[in-house]
Amino acid sequence: MADTVESLQAALDALNAARAGGVQTITYVGGGSSRTVIYKTDCEMNAAVQDLQRRIAELTSGGRRTIHLATSKGLDHRDDRD
Repeated sequence: MADTVESLQAALDALNAARAGGVQTITYVGGGSSRTVIYKTDCEMNAAVQDLQRRIAELTSGGRRTIHLATSKGLDHRDDRD
């Protein structure tokens, strides 16, 4: 089953609430099943938060962005030191 913005946001909200409360064990329930995750450190929780935020951003951004760069040699600089 593909992740939806709503399911990812619910997981992010649960993770943020647990993190703020000092809880390191989280049980996610959805789609007729549940799973329990035990985070050993705050760094692990932070990595999970960042991953969820990245996945939500990918789903809501409407696709990949392309950046076009243009370069030039700049202005014509003349040295008038005689």
